[in-house]
Amino acid sequence: MSGGIVFSVATGAKESAVFGMVQDPMKALIIRDNEAWMNNEQNLVDKIFKPFRLDTATGSIQEMGNLGEMEMVGENGGYPRSEIEEGFKKIFFAEEWKKEVAISQTAMEDQVSNALTEKARELMDAYHRTRNSFFWGLLGSALQNKHYLRKGKTISVDTMDGVKLFSTAHPSKFDPKLKQSNAFSNAFSAGALGKVSTELQNVRTDNGEIAGLIPDTIIIPNTEEAKREVFGAVGSYHNPDEQASNKFNYLFGNWNVMVVPWLVPFCTAGQPFPWIVMASAFNEKRYGAVDIRRVDPSIKSYIDEGTDANIWAMRTRFSGAFGNWRAFAAGGLPFGKEI
Repeated sequence: MSGGIVFSVATGAKESAVFGMVQDPMKALIIRDNEAWMNNEQNLVDKIFKPFRLDTATGSIQEMGNLGEMEMVGENGGYPRSEIEEGFKKIFFAEEWKKEVAISQTAMEDQVSNALTEKARELMDAYHRTRNSFFWGLLGSALQNKHYLRKGKTISVDTMDGVKLFSTAHPSKFDPKLKQSNAFSNAFSAGALGKVSTELQNVRTDNGEIAGLIPDTIIIPNTEEAKREVFGAVGSYHNPDEQASNKFNYLFGNWNVMVVPWLVPFCTAGQPFPWIVMASAFNEKRYGAVDIRRVDPSIKSYIDEGTDANIWAMRTRFSGAFGNWRAFAAGGLPFGKEI
């Protein structure tokens, strides 16, 4: 394995007088392009969707109730016992993905210098562009209160509680009266950011206890309005919502901002832009947004007897899902509630 990619080269390709000498350079180019993409500052998917490795066809996560607080029992008192109840559960599975490129024998015979570089880049671009469009499509669909539809295949945006990621009525496993919201209609402003982040800080567990979330990241589409409003709110020492205000802006300097071009298609003309507040530590530890990985990319090289071309075929298995909704809250949603 090289750079997280498994390579296999068929005997015919290794021994080919035309293609034998290009197998190692092609592998090196693929690895280089893969590493370049992984180090690209535009590679934002990994900052939100955290890896979940499947060792079998499916895997699951499950919330558990807690024991509650300790009790005062007096001198020589007994030990009050509580049972841990099972909470919501979600099962993960991976989709299968394939792509191939061909290097023609004619190009190699004519020593077309860019044949290898272009084909290596095509293969790795296809892989990373697919992951980009898939994961942002998943999150963008959740912002529209829809499941993600990709070429006829529906990918659920439901969380463990069986409700879509952004909802005004997330249920509790243990308290039927407890309904919580992480979907809000408020257009972005410093005041709205303060309200939504406060709502997230006050979110409760299924047992009704404060979850202790620390919202620290804002995710926005790459539009001029979104950048102007958000950076104006978090980068201003004084309250940006009031002209000539001397009030300290308590949001100043407390946020990481992720500007995502792939969320622009999920903006609606004439509507407030959608914006997300994320508690990054909770997201990573409690399976907020999940990058489901079953099989790492594998690439095989062989000679197509019908065309004499050198085929480089890639296969991988991955998918995405949402687990615990508490990692996120969003504003600017028409289906959200106003606070």
